[in-house]
Amino acid sequence: GLDSLTAIRKHETHQAAGSSDDPMEGTAGLGVERGIEEEDEVNGEDMYRRSRTDAKAHCKQYMSMGHQTVSTLHAMCKEAANVILDDRVVLEQMLTSCLDPCIDRLVGPKCLELKGKSYDFNEYNFDPKDLLRKLAEMYVYLARGGGTEKISRIVADDQRYYSPQTFNK
Repeated sequence: GLDSLTAIRKHETHQAAGSSDDPMEGTAGLGVERGIEEEDEVNGEDMYRRSRTDAKAHCKQYMSMGHQTVSTLHAMCKEAANVILDDRVVLEQMLTSCLDPCIDRLVGPKCLELKGKSYDFNEYNFDPKDLLRKLAEMYVYLARGGGTEKISRIVADDQRYYSPQTFNK
């Protein structure tokens, strides 16, 4: 979802500048090349390709799914932090595959790529302040569940997304 929004922003910037070097030109908008034969569904259309040809619809769909996922994980952390903390693999996956990358994307070096107008955020169901609040609360719920040391170690060991500058913001 966030990468889709970034791709749309770059596309709109190139259109406004009149550039012929459009990142969405010749693709399905998000890194899928046109013309590559893929498995067709029964009626002859490839559902995956069809869903990716309209970048805005694709972004809205993924933002909606992302919102549902974050809301579910938020509820799990709030109500059952001990279950997550008891299984190191689950905790590591939650931190390194979800929370850390989202925090990095929202406040890290690439955060300005998401910048837009408020009506734009409404169109894509994207509320960065609410998303950041939920992510921060998930860390707090897990820490309150007794996982402060585990969480700190896992986050600090995450070479892909952890940086002190990002987490200090």
